[in-house]
Amino acid sequence: MEFKVKFRLTKAESHHHVTTFISPFHVITHCQHNLFFDYATYEPSSRRFVLRLRFYVNDEQFVVWLKSNVVLIDSSRILKRVKKEFGVVVENGFLRLGGFQNMMNVYDWKCLKLEVDEIGFDFGTLYEIECESVDPEEAKHILKH
Repeated sequence: MEFKVKFRLTKAESHHHVTTFISPFHVITHCQHNLFFDYATYEPSSRRFVLRLRFYVNDEQFVVWLKSNVVLIDSSRILKRVKKEFGVVVENGFLRLGGFQNMMNVYDWKCLKLEVDEIGFDFGTLYEIECESVDPEEAKHILKH
């Protein structure tokens, strides 16, 4: 099982400092647009489910995710699961809850895959570092030092 380790960066200058420091290890940049939806009756969100569409702008592709208690489900089963568990009926439809844009820079650094995000919301910009690892404590130790 893999875990995500996340660190919030407090300001744009911190984001710039980190990305400059690890720039030699840059692999790829993803421009993403994320949209979140709920069923018109709000039943999925009341049961802690959220449907997310993530568009990769540069790659002209998208991924459908069903987030459930922070567990990601394989996208090939998502729409069947939504229909089965929530009784999706076409006339009720989905409501757009909101979304955000993300510029994700991916780096291979010290045997870790780092994703350094610049996340744009209507209310402002957030910055964070994410790292997936089977050993989150070791990943935290490497990232803090």
